Amino acid sequence: VRTVEVEGLGIFEANSSGNLHVKVDPLDASLNYKNKGNIHTLFPYAGVITVLEHTSGDPTFGNIVAGGVMSFSSAEPDSWTAYEGRSTVFNGKDAIPYQDELSLTKTTVIAEMYYPTNRDRIVRAFRGQSGYLRSPGCAAIEMACVASGQAAAFICMSQKGHELGAAYRIVKNAGGVVVDWSGKSLEDTPYDFNQKYPVVVAASKAAADWVLDLLNN
Repeated sequence: VRTVEVEGLGIFEANSSGNLHVKVDPLDASLNYKNKGNIHTLFPYAGVITVLEHTSGDPTFGNIVAGGVMSFSSAEPDSWTAYEGRSTVFNGKDAIPYQDELSLTKTTVIAEMYYPTNRDRIVRAFRGQSGYLRSPGCAAIEMACVASGQAAAFICMSQKGHELGAAYRIVKNAGGVVVDWSGKSLEDTPYDFNQKYPVVVAASKAAADWVLDLLNN
């Protein structure tokens, strides 16, 4: 490991000449954690780790070789892990994305509702449709759930790299797709831990096309 970057603490140089760079978001959805009271499952929060492999130049999403998300909000935490070249694992078993009918009444689409412009665009896209358009409030878990079948897609106009890095590898290794709002894969997009990205994380290309058609027409 050459460097470790932790949200809020900055970058630490490791005593190594290796080519791995570790990015950590110790607590995604801190407001959910702060307001949890005695409820453990309704509003989730999680820890996130992203591992990139590169030696020089600016890394891309394609340089992400591993990702992990662990929910801290239940007595038995859920976990998603992915390593380059291996299938994504959800709670000890291979993750299986949603592959059935694409309809809000048949599956869930998760929309990041924090940012007003993001919220307005998504609401317009799905106006008039009954069904399950949700925002639990923890982007890391929301995106990871696309890999394990709880949702067909996740949408955000300005998703932070803190969580998107790990989610990229987790969803891709489960057979899903991660694209920008024009439908372009993030594979060659420069990855920055602190940057925000327009993204659709989807269980399949068909699911991504479904969401993008609604967003862009």
